[in-house]
Amino acid sequence: MRELRETFNKRWSSFKQLYKNDVLVIYSLSNGAFEVFKYKVKAPNKLINDFFEVYPSSEDFGVWAWSCSNIKSVEKVLNNHFNGYGNKEKVLEILDSLGS
Repeated sequence: MRELRETFNKRWSSFKQLYKNDVLVIYSLSNGAFEVFKYKVKAPNKLINDFFEVYPSSEDFGVWAWSCSNIKSVEKVLNNHFNGYGNKEKVLEILDSLGS
């Protein structure tokens, strides 16, 4: 399976994967923001001959992906869109460690 890249550059930002499991993915951006989205896998197609993890497109933000300006916004997204998500405390611990 083709996995999401752990780090990459896009436009004017560097992206670093902070957390990923079969429910949730979080990237930090070099400008201090975060991108939080639901983990998705797509089936092989004409261009890619293997299953592949999906990074959201611009149109996906607000639907199954969210851009967050700070850790409090990430927590709000987790509460609103990942209700009952069992690793919320671990995710917040990782995010809090960024401020240390």
